Amino acid sequence: MAKTKIRSSINKSVEIKTGYFSPITGWLEITADDIGITDISFVKQGQNPLRPLSHKLLETFLTELDDYFSLKSGAFSTPAHFTKGTPFHRKVWNELMKIPAGETRSYSQIAQAIGHPKACRAVGSANARNPLPILIPCHRVINSNGSLGGYSSGVGIKKSLLDLEKNLIADIPKEIEAKLIIVSSHPEEIAREISMLEHIDDLHLGNLHEDSFEDTYFDLPNGVLSGKMWALRSRRFGDHEKIALKGPASEHEDGALERTEHEMDWNREAPQRIRILLKGLKISISLPETSNAMNSEEFLKAVGFSIIQRRWTTRKTRKIFAQGNQRPVAELAIDKVVFDACSQKIQHHEIEIESLSRFDHSPVKKCLSFLSKKFSSSLIPWKYDKLTTVNVIIELMQCGRFNGISSGGHPEKSLYDQIPAHLGGE
Repeated sequence: MAKTKIRSSINKSVEIKTGYFSPITGWLEITADDIGITDISFVKQGQNPLRPLSHKLLETFLTELDDYFSLKSGAFSTPAHFTKGTPFHRKVWNELMKIPAGETRSYSQIAQAIGHPKACRAVGSANARNPLPILIPCHRVINSNGSLGGYSSGVGIKKSLLDLEKNLIADIPKEIEAKLIIVSSHPEEIAREISMLEHIDDLHLGNLHEDSFEDTYFDLPNGVLSGKMWALRSRRFGDHEKIALKGPASEHEDGALERTEHEMDWNREAPQRIRILLKGLKISISLPETSNAMNSEEFLKAVGFSIIQRRWTTRKTRKIFAQGNQRPVAELAIDKVVFDACSQKIQHHEIEIESLSRFDHSPVKKCLSFLSKKFSSSLIPWKYDKLTTVNVIIELMQCGRFNGISSGGHPEKSLYDQIPAHLGGE
């Protein structure tokens, strides 16, 4: 990504410009103001990546581009801000944004959808003037006979984007990560030392980013989700919410864990998407008429779910880059998780290394090996998700079998050692 610069537009609002590189598109120059993304241009040359962390909308969009090109998600939630184009152009652009990833429409279909069935040529003209390629997916519009038609930046890029989206929807979304838990008597110090690393073997780490969020897990009264080894989670970042449905994990030989993960922003479409996903698990719910006015917790309670766990997380993340690669190959997350157990505030400290590629998980294995060796006395490779780990700690404390909690509220190694046996493992 290129260096950022600030300039004033005609309406005096401040715009920030940056760059983004993808092997499919080459360099993209992206501009945003305080309303949304205002311009995306294909450029011949860019500079080294530099995240504009001071601009929330732009940072969100760059993260969504990472997810898109790494086949994790085809959805963009960052708003578009149209600062150019005629009313007809904008009508076409808004219609294009309704086309899901992996699907196409003809110029004729777009013309009919906007109420101008004879305006196929004008639709093509609006596509050619699209100021926000990818965000406004004009590459998903093709000829009625199935041929690709034109694309302002070349038909080769158009075909590559469509091919990428076929792969995007071909498989169920997966989360692939490795976990380590911190068992030191001073876990914050170990977490800080890990967060300050500049290199892991021959991989280098990007800028440090910190988030705080609240996670709430739900199940039906009969425990059907837990019985199927699935989890339903709501995550709140201030006023922003996400909802996720996660499947059972399988362990790779290298220690990485793989599981199905359907995660989405909480918006008007989310209740229907959750209903469809639950139907695939043979769980039927009826949508309340007021679903669109509810937050995620209100919705889930309204359709019969109950809270089974709530916890609060402070997360420090750093993108992981391979030499010569402008796009991250993995992400390092350092979590401090706080939850209530037996009238105490308990802190669980965990490291996650998540693959950002569906095809190459070697960076995860390399990071797991490096950290395990460097911090051998303070880290334990871990195969249980946080929902399970926290639930077992609470159960062990409630039944009085063990109270291995330090004065600082950190579980001791002796308590973690009991978890596999409590779950019926080795």
